[in-house]
Amino acid sequence: MLGEEEASREITADLSNLMGAVFEQVCQQYMVRMAKAGKLPFVPFKMGKWWGNNPAKRRQDDIDILAFDRAGNRAIFCECKFRNELFDMQEYRNFMDACAIFTQVREPHYYLFAKSGYTQDVQRQAAVDGVKLLMVDDLFSI
Repeated sequence: MLGEEEASREITADLSNLMGAVFEQVCQQYMVRMAKAGKLPFVPFKMGKWWGNNPAKRRQDDIDILAFDRAGNRAIFCECKFRNELFDMQEYRNFMDACAIFTQVREPHYYLFAKSGYTQDVQRQAAVDGVKLLMVDDLFSI
């Protein structure tokens, strides 16, 4: 059994992993508030986490927040990272690859949420792709 100091060190060392699911919920609540304020590209008909098979990668994949309009032609794809490292290009590519599974979507919109920010490469590519980059502070304003 761990003592108080050892338990505290263990929890602190793994805090980013422990907070990942909570951070996703906070980001989803932010997206709901944005929808209610009319500040999303469309009003989502359904929103949630998506898990499924990625045939291009031949493995399971996920999208932290996925929202569709009623017809399923427009979608909002979100990735949420609560870590001390910057969101990097490998994560960016993985996210975009997961989004590419949804070939029926004619009008995709992309949002990234990161606790610690983004590499310069991600910032440049996001500007080209029209991906919205958000930080923790952004979640408390509309």
